[in-house]
Amino acid sequence: MIQDTIQEFGQQLGIADLRLSANDDVVLEIDGIGASSIRVLGDTLFLSLARESPIANEPSAARLLACAHYRNCPRFPLEFRRTGFGHTTVVATRLATETTRGTDVLEALDFLTNTMDRVSRPA
Repeated sequence: MIQDTIQEFGQQLGIADLRLSANDDVVLEIDGIGASSIRVLGDTLFLSLARESPIANEPSAARLLACAHYRNCPRFPLEFRRTGFGHTTVVATRLATETTRGTDVLEALDFLTNTMDRVSRPA
């Protein structure tokens, strides 16, 4: 069933036959968005978005923390981290594989993209 979800997600992106690798993951470089990774572990699908971004300043970091705060009622659980290599920011979420459809994965990717766009804008 999860492979059907991945294929449906791929079709919505215009990728005819998107499949998980033997390691149960797939990585896509999406123009204008960043590098997106899907990894399935057990009954959870992890979706992340990595982008080079200058979120080193305090206002941007504060906006990222605010986006993840429960009082802001994020549509998906939000996790984030910065790598020390080239100012890359990664935002991620997780979905239950048994109830997730391709449209849910696309909606989660849109959520991550919008989050990244909001926090990387100039203060």
